[in-house]
Amino acid sequence: MHRRDEQWRDHPVVDALTTPGTPEELADEQRFLAAFRAAVPVRRRRMAGRIGAGGSALVVALALSGGAAAAYTQSLPGPVQRLAHDAFAPLGVPAPKHHAATNQRNGSGGSIAAPGTSVSPSPTHSVAAAPHTTPSVGNRLLPLRPSSKVRTSRRPTVATELPSPTTSASPSPSTTPTPVTAPPVRPHLVTIVVSSSRVPLGSAVTVSGQVLSRFGQPVIGRRVGLIARSAAAPGWTRLAQERTADDGTVTFTVPAVDQSTALRLRTGRRVRSEIARVVVQPTVAVSPTLAGSTYTIGVTTTGAQPGDGILVRRHARGRWIVVAHAQLAADGTASLSLPAPQRHGVRYRLWLEKSHWHGAATTRFTLPPAAG
Repeated sequence: MHRRDEQWRDHPVVDALTTPGTPEELADEQRFLAAFRAAVPVRRRRMAGRIGAGGSALVVALALSGGAAAAYTQSLPGPVQRLAHDAFAPLGVPAPKHHAATNQRNGSGGSIAAPGTSVSPSPTHSVAAAPHTTPSVGNRLLPLRPSSKVRTSRRPTVATELPSPTTSASPSPSTTPTPVTAPPVRPHLVTIVVSSSRVPLGSAVTVSGQVLSRFGQPVIGRRVGLIARSAAAPGWTRLAQERTADDGTVTFTVPAVDQSTALRLRTGRRVRSEIARVVVQPTVAVSPTLAGSTYTIGVTTTGAQPGDGILVRRHARGRWIVVAHAQLAADGTASLSLPAPQRHGVRYRLWLEKSHWHGAATTRFTLPPAAG
């Protein structure tokens, strides 16, 4: 001990540190020394030997002053805390904070299990430490150091999501679905077709049609009326009424058509078909009679009306020229006079003019020359 340390020679702490151990205290000395050598790296033991007497004064000063409490709470500056740790590590003085943090980053554990116990990693890659025990020799404590052989895995622990328990859904009470009634299909178009557009007097006519929606769907069970207009009845008159079938069609029969008639189908107030016209086709016949140098042409008609015009035309120079005309009497007949040809027969054509009651009719005849 140097001179500067002589003043601490008789101090109780120094005396306790330098007094040899008793046989009872040294009973397990070799076993704990082996544990100490395994726990403390060689570099640290050499560092402690290099402190020597030069640092003993500082160590003793720390022990006798309030610096001991500061050393235990890691409140000293880094170099001083490291020196105190190297000197009093067996007494539990911790290392500087940054040194402890470095050990944690390097994967070191906190303490080493006692000799004879092994540490094995758990399945979750975490190290299970043995119960914390501090070996002692007599009244002296041996330091506990993390073992360089114990390493922890840096792989992150993967959390396995457990499947949630499946619950069987209880059958809900069956309910009878409420039938949904489709909205009625509204008519948008009515077609019309007649069996014949020109018919003889008194013939029957069949009228058919179909009621369709805006999207071309047939309208079922729709009431459809047949209306007509003629010379005898200028306004529209309803002749019959029927309902459409499953395909939206409807059929009417008009018996004994005696005059030209306009027909139409109607459903509702605004939906109407086009106008279909049925024209009565009259008949006309001639009977020439020669009296001297004149022919009397008798005309008879069927389906014509009194007062209808009769025209007789002769073909000359490539066109038809009117040579005579007359009007039908109340009985539907007429009479005309034509001169007899001199050398060759002459061709004529008789027209019954059309009216609101009927269509036009025509017939041809030839007058031979007079004999003589």
